[in-house]
Amino acid sequence: MVDRKLGMAFLPQIAVMSELQKGELVAVEIIDAETLHRNIDVIHPRRRPLTKDAQTFLLLLKAAAAVDMPFAKTRRKRRPNTKTK
Repeated sequence: MVDRKLGMAFLPQIAVMSELQKGELVAVEIIDAETLHRNIDVIHPRRRPLTKDAQTFLLLLKAAAAVDMPFAKTRRKRRPNTKTK
């Protein structure tokens, strides 16, 4: 619905970075609002060591969680209306 200009959504910025950079979505800053936070848990078996790939993925998650992502200021470029009547 957001993509079709029929709605708005609250999404993690990391989930839509590509769309923001390409101008497919626009981030809207909400002034004087409390910052939203969420927890992400990683669960794995205690007695089985993580594979190298799993360890790398876990390090990637930790690094992403430690980065304070600035509010995206990307604005969408307007396209000329090419529809005919």
